[in-house]
Amino acid sequence: MSTFLSDLEFELTSDQKNVIEEIEKDILSNRVMNRLVQGDVGCGKSIISLYSALLLISAGYQAAIMLPTEILANQQFDLAKKYFEKYGIVVELLTSSVINKTKTDILYRLANNRVNLIIGTHSLIEDKVVFNRLGIVIIDEQHKFGVLQRQKLINKFKDVDALYLTATPIPRSLGMTMFGDLDISSIHTMPNERKKVITKIWPYDKIDGLMKSIDNELKKGNQAYIVVPKVLENENQTISINDAYNMFSQGLKNARIGICHGKMKSVDKNLEMEKFYKGITNVLVSTTVIEVGMNVKKATVMVIMDANMFGLSQLHQLRGRVGRSSLESYCILLTNDVLNDRLLVIENESDGFKISEGDFKLRGPGSYIGENQSGYMDLEYSSFEEDFKIFECARLDSEIYISKFLKKEIKSPIFNDIIKSSKFLSGKNN
Repeated sequence: MSTFLSDLEFELTSDQKNVIEEIEKDILSNRVMNRLVQGDVGCGKSIISLYSALLLISAGYQAAIMLPTEILANQQFDLAKKYFEKYGIVVELLTSSVINKTKTDILYRLANNRVNLIIGTHSLIEDKVVFNRLGIVIIDEQHKFGVLQRQKLINKFKDVDALYLTATPIPRSLGMTMFGDLDISSIHTMPNERKKVITKIWPYDKIDGLMKSIDNELKKGNQAYIVVPKVLENENQTISINDAYNMFSQGLKNARIGICHGKMKSVDKNLEMEKFYKGITNVLVSTTVIEVGMNVKKATVMVIMDANMFGLSQLHQLRGRVGRSSLESYCILLTNDVLNDRLLVIENESDGFKISEGDFKLRGPGSYIGENQSGYMDLEYSSFEEDFKIFECARLDSEIYISKFLKKEIKSPIFNDIIKSSKFLSGKNN
């Protein structure tokens, strides 16, 4: 493991090292890991996921990493191959774009323990994906998957360690920490060159001033994203992508503007993204298809039109598309609803965990046992922000108490039955 870390071309941050220690402790313990790693875009969660997979692979297990889009899956696949090939670790990619002949071969080798690490999208959930000895499931962009989707992959093998990665945990995940069902690690430290993205709520009646500001950024050689909530106008009167394109074409006379949305053919969509990545276009008008996977160093402006139509998680992810270098960057929340609660949270907070707490308060924790990831229940609960430390202390105290209690002779058959059936106490391989 130390060889892998020493081979990295960069030094891990203090928070990355702390999270790795927590994951190692979980994996070496006699209980199944169920941990969420929260950290903003660019904080280094991908390396942590690869290291976690390597811990299980080195012990003879298989590992699976699931991501919400093919762009992200391909990026993680390339990163894994870069670091793992020298160790003889077999890494494969499974998405809907993989041709059937190749997919059949991958599935055969996966079932016969000839694939150490499988990286893919929702394709990993399919019934025909069978593992020989799955040890860990890593779910990136956790908030992009439903409860049943995540659980279906985890349930493909008995007692699988689960690691979730996200910039903004869903309210249900925060709520689960109250009951000790989910451990959370946070990465607050960022690479030294990164600056905080300046975020402002901006009314439509001042859009002329915004155009001038964007034009100044373009003159410096920088780039800008313009994001709309929908391709077409809808009953909520949100702006369409074509109207946004026309608006910014008129306001930015010298801009090289591209357009990108989910209804385009994949080849055309990828071409527009590539043109923006290479700087051929310097403004990209898009839907949320660029929410994850785009890493353009010169992009310094993110304009989110009708920002009040987006959720907190999406707003935070979109903001993460800019500020990916040492350049001063801006996120503009364009709206007529300037007092919107969600927008005020985003404007005033840059920490993903704090944003999730705001989401928790606004939307509720959802169902801890069922499938709802937000909403309020009949169960009364206290303020998460105020009482989280109390819940955490109570959970740790209960673990210490139970571990000491188990060392004593237990005569209660009921308690023994509980211990035998408890995943928390039974260990990974029992």
